[in-house]
Amino acid sequence: MDAKPGDLLRVRAFGGKEIVRCFVEERGKTVLICPQAEYERAQKENRAPDCIGWPKADVIEVETAH
Repeated sequence: MDAKPGDLLRVRAFGGKEIVRCFVEERGKTVLICPQAEYERAQKENRAPDCIGWPKADVIEVETAH
């Protein structure tokens, strides 16, 4: 996957719903993601964002922020 921290990912959630989250890090078959507001807040506070692991197989699209 070709994503950089802060890029937006469209991912498949429960029931096939699509949601958009910020990419934080890739770890094997998993990506760490968080809401955009949390990512921006963490950047301002100079800390790592609170994120969750998401199956890379459920990433639909990457929208680069840079």
